[in-house]
Amino acid sequence: MNDTFYEQLVQRKAGPLAPVLKVLILCILAAALVFSLLLTGFWPAIIIIALAFLLYYFVFPLLSVEFEYTILNYDVDIDAVYSKTKRKRKLSFDLRTAELIAPAGSGALYPYRFAKTYDFTSHSRPDQIYSVILSSGQTQLQVLMEPDETTLRHFRQWGGSRFQNS
Repeated sequence: MNDTFYEQLVQRKAGPLAPVLKVLILCILAAALVFSLLLTGFWPAIIIIALAFLLYYFVFPLLSVEFEYTILNYDVDIDAVYSKTKRKRKLSFDLRTAELIAPAGSGALYPYRFAKTYDFTSHSRPDQIYSVILSSGQTQLQVLMEPDETTLRHFRQWGGSRFQNS
C-alpha cells in the first residue's frame, strides 16, 4: 500500500507583549504574596501561590504555540503544541471535501463568505499563507495554513482541481 505521510511544524511568532506579560504577571504575584504575608497572614499567601501555579500551568503555555500539520493521504490533521509539551487537536479535515485551496490573497476567494476562520499560521510570512475552504451544508469555513513546498505538493496531488496556485 502506498500511503503518503508528512508532518510540518510551524512556530507562531510570539507577540512583542508576551515577555512583558510574563514579567508583569510574576511581579504582581510576587507583590501580592509579600503584602499578604505582611498584612493578612499565611492562608491568603497559600491562595496566591496556588494562583501562581495555575497561571504557570494554564496561561504561560498559551504564549508559546507551534502548529503541526500532519498529512496522511487525503486526511489533514492540525495540532497545536503549547510550550513544546502539551498537544491539542485543533482541526481535522479531508482534502476531498475542500472546495478550494488557494493563496490567501487570491481572487478565487472573493465569492466565498466564511462563517468562521481558523488561523494556523506563524504570523511572520504573510506571502506564504494558503487558504483552505471547507464546506459543511450552508456554512463555509476558512482554514489559514502556511505550507512548505512538500505540503503544497501533497495539496496539489490530493486536492486535484481544487488546488489553485494563484
